[in-house]
Amino acid sequence: MHDFLKKIPLLADLSESDLDLLGQLAEVVQLKAGDLLFAEGSASDRAYIIKEGRLDIIKAAATGDMLLAIREAGEVIGEISLLDDEPRLASVAARTDSVLLAISREQFNHLLETSPAASRAILRILLPRWRATEAALQNAQTELAQRLAESRQRNAELTTVNIISQALNAELELSSLLDLIGEQMRQTFTADIVYLALYDPQTNMIHFPYDFENGQRLVGESICFGQGLTSKIIQSGQPLLINHNFEQHRNGLGAEQIGSQAKSFLGVPIQLGQQSIGVISVQSTKQEERFNDNDVRLLSTIAANVGAAIQNARLFEAIQQAKRGLERELEIGREIQAGFLPEQLPHLPGWEIAARFQAAREVAGDFYDAFPLAGGDRVVLVLGDVCGKGVGAALFMTLFRSLIRASAHLIYSTGYAEGTAAPLDDMSTLKNMVTLTNNYVARTHYRASMFASLFLGVLNPVTGSLIYLNGGHESPQILGAEGVKAALEPTGPVVGLFADMDFKIRQVHLEPGDTLYAFTDGVIDAQNSAGEMFSREKLHSLLACPVASVAALLDLIETALNTHVAGANQYDDITMLAVQRISDR
Repeated sequence: MHDFLKKIPLLADLSESDLDLLGQLAEVVQLKAGDLLFAEGSASDRAYIIKEGRLDIIKAAATGDMLLAIREAGEVIGEISLLDDEPRLASVAARTDSVLLAISREQFNHLLETSPAASRAILRILLPRWRATEAALQNAQTELAQRLAESRQRNAELTTVNIISQALNAELELSSLLDLIGEQMRQTFTADIVYLALYDPQTNMIHFPYDFENGQRLVGESICFGQGLTSKIIQSGQPLLINHNFEQHRNGLGAEQIGSQAKSFLGVPIQLGQQSIGVISVQSTKQEERFNDNDVRLLSTIAANVGAAIQNARLFEAIQQAKRGLERELEIGREIQAGFLPEQLPHLPGWEIAARFQAAREVAGDFYDAFPLAGGDRVVLVLGDVCGKGVGAALFMTLFRSLIRASAHLIYSTGYAEGTAAPLDDMSTLKNMVTLTNNYVARTHYRASMFASLFLGVLNPVTGSLIYLNGGHESPQILGAEGVKAALEPTGPVVGLFADMDFKIRQVHLEPGDTLYAFTDGVIDAQNSAGEMFSREKLHSLLACPVASVAALLDLIETALNTHVAGANQYDDITMLAVQRISDR
């Protein structure tokens, strides 16, 4: 240790006794590659000498972490923070497996106070490193400023695109935009005649959505493609400037006169890629030599913007049509999915069953069910939450629900599980229901990696017995007169992820007055605009409130949820199922 410390520039001038003492007091710290030694902003209480390995010096920036330096064996890190007693200026993480010697602040200060040689050595190390660190930070700030400037520029461009998109979100707004451009051109060029023409290749007609002449707005009459100078410009795809002898030039082009005759004429094509889709024209009926090359360039720029605007409008309309189609499909999907939820819950003498369902999107991954089995002496209770969001989760929701219903009716109607010859009791039947559902999804749809947390129970309304399994779901609560009596914890994994999983079956007894309350995580995870969750604690406080019925209990919780969320976007589906035993049958 003495020989190693002697080679450290920071400690090279220390006496032999100081080195020996330091070697005895230093603490050995071992790091694996990727381990964090200390974080930027943390308290400074140690300096470290690298005995083995390499470590990264990392500075946080708005655009991401920046690597300032790499320190190797024989170098010291953390000494700057020890000197000025300020929080760490940067983070340090092991690039490779590393061994360090830690020197505490007390030991470090003792060296500075008792060894002038150590103080000089430290200054020789610190001043260049401080300058290098300052330069690195300055470079980082410069780079950050450049990135922020680029970001502002991009934001400005996106803002422009957004304004155009908002103006063109319907054909009526496109017309308004064309009107605005026409008025701006009339004012910019002080023209007597201004028009915008659009060519419709399907009808082979040219239309004039904006036409201004001699101080008034006209209703532009459509012409056949091939007539007038407008057709010539569309055909050539080039600007046309006629500043004198207008009639002679027009006749030379083989174009007939349409509308008032001009003395100066400027028309440019509206281009969409390599195709001319229209024309913008400004004209003077009083003055020759009215327009010049600068006007040609300016009007061509306007025309290019108009072409881009028309393209954006068409794309936007296509998107809108696709969106409307998708919304309609989602609405159909929502209606279909709603059909997979029970239209009405079973009515059992001496029992009350209620449910609440609120989807976060048009279609949902949550589901609930309650249905009697063959013979009517058992009722199946189901509450599930399929992983993910949107259409994919909704499709698997319908699959899980259908499999559970089908397997329940199949097994309970026959009394036998598939592939068995012996009749089943209630617990075995319930286990076979979930096993059939789990294995089908896991084996048939394993590529989708979809699964559901699931509470599944079979209630005997006569005895109050409830056999159940909890496949990775939020624990339903058994409520009594004194509050929560029991929580039905998970008895197995989520359903559908892996085949042949073991699901334990449990049994509870609901006494008169007891309530079973089951819910999905969308209840406790519901967030308000500040990002605060509704929380399990708040839910438990509501479950302790006396209510007249389970419907009133669900209304109480739903009202509290709506108050908590207060207009914030709903992130997850919210589903609740409650069953209360009112009296003995």
